[in-house]
Amino acid sequence: MKLGASEIAPATKSGILELEKKLLDAVRQGDVKQVLFLFDSFITGKIDYKKIDGPFVKKSFDELFVLLSRMLHDLGVPYERTPAVDESKDIPTMVETGKAQLMSIVGQVQIWRNKHAKGMLHKAKEYIEHHYADSITLESVAEYVELSPFYFSKLFKDRFGMTFIDYLTEIRIKHAKAQMEDQAKSLKEICFSIGYNDPNYFSRVFKKLTGLSPTEFRKAT
Repeated sequence: MKLGASEIAPATKSGILELEKKLLDAVRQGDVKQVLFLFDSFITGKIDYKKIDGPFVKKSFDELFVLLSRMLHDLGVPYERTPAVDESKDIPTMVETGKAQLMSIVGQVQIWRNKHAKGMLHKAKEYIEHHYADSITLESVAEYVELSPFYFSKLFKDRFGMTFIDYLTEIRIKHAKAQMEDQAKSLKEICFSIGYNDPNYFSRVFKKLTGLSPTEFRKAT
């Protein structure tokens, strides 16, 4: 979930801890844009929370990178600690050094995720196959495979040549066609059983995909 500035309260200790948690999660998902946003908020929060100086900045980064190294170890992502931020430098230089180290980690996470993308997308496909009749969304499936919605959407399209919604629709219509062989089932019943709440919408989607309305398709089979 993307965050707006109004959703972050970094001026308190609890606000800082919450920012750290969100920053770690963004790194885990390889979400560069969100990492940069949260990093800037994290730095601003530290400045607001306590008078800043070189040793304090170094300590803050050391603590952050310890948390990151633990998280990467748990994920199985290879990670070698980079040299510590030099507290003898001026504050802006220290902040930029910390940011560069952080972005290097995000890059490693993205490489790791790309290598594991095939397994994650297979897991997503299996989830869709089992839950196509539920009110699933791109966001819910992305959360299930622990990817950001944007990154999941991009990976899915690149790997399968179709969008998430196109794939979900294809699965639903495939199951609808199979159920139509049972003449005892009404089209409305079939519509609801594959995850659609509006029979008219189901009919439009069905015809767009097959060239026939559900009624025409059933008569032709």
